[in-house]
Amino acid sequence: MRRQRPGTGGYAGFDLDRPDGVPFAVLVGKLLVNCGGIELLSLLWIRELADSQVIVDLAVEFPLARRIDLVLDLAGRRELPSNLWARTRRAWQEARSIAEVRNVVAHSPLAFGWNGPERPGPPDFLGIPVLRDLKRNTTGKIRIAKIEGLAKAVDGSVTVASNLSNLLDEVIRVVEKPSEQGRTA
Repeated sequence: MRRQRPGTGGYAGFDLDRPDGVPFAVLVGKLLVNCGGIELLSLLWIRELADSQVIVDLAVEFPLARRIDLVLDLAGRRELPSNLWARTRRAWQEARSIAEVRNVVAHSPLAFGWNGPERPGPPDFLGIPVLRDLKRNTTGKIRIAKIEGLAKAVDGSVTVASNLSNLLDEVIRVVEKPSEQGRTA
């Protein structure tokens, strides 16, 4: 779909299957799958920190942002060493930031356009618009996430997931659940 951009003389649009969109599609897929790993890690953290299976069962239905809040609340109630608690908070805040990028990507089209009349060849811009910029927008301008930013988010999601997994191992070693007290190896 293509439309003239009012007041600019340019054209913009979005397509479902642009050949020059393939690199974006690959990165979008990686980001979504990697964020699925972060989603799983949030549930593993809750399972380890919660005192009740009911909390785990309810958390499965929560959106990721609410599960991150729950993880931080549950972890904050434990006597974690201050360094581990600080690293836990920082890692989950990074996960929240990656999830925000994921949400933009998951709910936005791939947009393209020309700074003048449409012409053969690649467009002048290609990216994922931040649709929330349309809210109360009087300028008509919105940010466009470019491929470099998407690649950075993919790399960040790998780092965050790995960090959360390693931190969970540390937390498990520090936090002994009541049902495990008194057991011997």
